Amino acid sequence: ALVAIDVNTGSFRADDSAEETAFQMNLIAAKEIARQIRLRDLGGVIVNDFIDMRKEKHRRAVERALRDAVKRDRARTKILRTSPFGLIEMTRQRIRPSLRSSMFRQCPTCRGAGVVKSVESLALEVIRLLLVAACRAEIAHVKVHVAEDVAAYLNNKKRRELARIEDDAHMTILVLGHTNVPPEHVGLECRDADGREVPFPPARREHP
Repeated sequence: ALVAIDVNTGSFRADDSAEETAFQMNLIAAKEIARQIRLRDLGGVIVNDFIDMRKEKHRRAVERALRDAVKRDRARTKILRTSPFGLIEMTRQRIRPSLRSSMFRQCPTCRGAGVVKSVESLALEVIRLLLVAACRAEIAHVKVHVAEDVAAYLNNKKRRELARIEDDAHMTILVLGHTNVPPEHVGLECRDADGREVPFPPARREHP
């Protein structure tokens, strides 16, 4: 949502006072902040947490230093005045696409979330789909196509639930595991008593 930059003194110390130390460090930081956001092409809201300064003239001088430093930047930038908490908020329009979008593409399996559903949650999803299929009187045979670990879980841990659905709906269920499908792949192949395919789109259709 935003970029936060925190400024601290590190090993820098001025001889006069803590106020002078903060002022000199903030002037250096203002130039470096402008340089870094230009090099990294940061965009959106940027909040700069400068070291607290008591003197108003020092705060205004840091603001001017930051504005002067961003003049070299071709991106459109807007800088607000220092807040009572010593923060200087600014916005910057990114010029180039982000480094992530330039170098990477979205994962087709997790769709950029960074995680996939667990074997247990996918097994429950299959059970729910089978319960829906069981309400269709014309469906007599169902083949379930899932990843190998999901198939193993269904055939071993959920065998009782599958048998109950078979008995109640008078249909046969065959769970098939595949090695060449994404982890979240779920596909149902439904047929009537004569072997004709019955249209029944699953929650998602994914192909390797």
